[in-house]
Amino acid sequence: MPELPEVETVRASLEPALIGRRFERVEILDSRLVRPDEPHEVAGELGGEVVASVERRGKYLVIRFESGRVLLVHLRMTGSFRLGANGSASADPHVRAVVALDDGSDVAYRDVRRFGTWRLLEPGELVPYLDARLGAEPLARAFTARALGERLAGRRTSLKAALLDQRSLAGLGNIYVDEALWRARLHPMRAAGELEPAELRRLLRGIRSA
Repeated sequence: MPELPEVETVRASLEPALIGRRFERVEILDSRLVRPDEPHEVAGELGGEVVASVERRGKYLVIRFESGRVLLVHLRMTGSFRLGANGSASADPHVRAVVALDDGSDVAYRDVRRFGTWRLLEPGELVPYLDARLGAEPLARAFTARALGERLAGRRTSLKAALLDQRSLAGLGNIYVDEALWRARLHPMRAAGELEPAELRRLLRGIRSA
């Protein structure tokens, strides 16, 4: 599954292609992508929207529109985006949605295993939606070792399990948690709530360097 660094790479690649562009036409080719909503309804609502920004929160891509609406994308296991000329994605059986932009290009969403999701949120819905599912951003400058300790305090579960819990820290998965723990010289089965201040500092450095 794409983790925080990979999702950030996708965000950075989409940003120059999308900002300021209008969604001329949207085709949703797989109903699973937007369920429980109806594909034709979501496609119709997205048509005409103009992209204001492309952001990331945890493993989510956050595509903000000038209208105040947001398209929230989770890539899950195999989701990806392909940029190309109009009609260039038509022969790919794994394309689940295509957005035709006002500059004549297409943005195709491709997902072999079909686990990815798109959710169209109205103004004001994004923050409560994400706050109910995600914890702090570990790469944020304001996030300190003390804040990390507060997230882990009192938790008897293993350190690895606590770090994988998206409600504790957003965006970390198996690969980067294992690497961070190795760099911090901490055993993954250690109780999460037992770390000393020096260990918390090592762990935060390990997360950021991984």
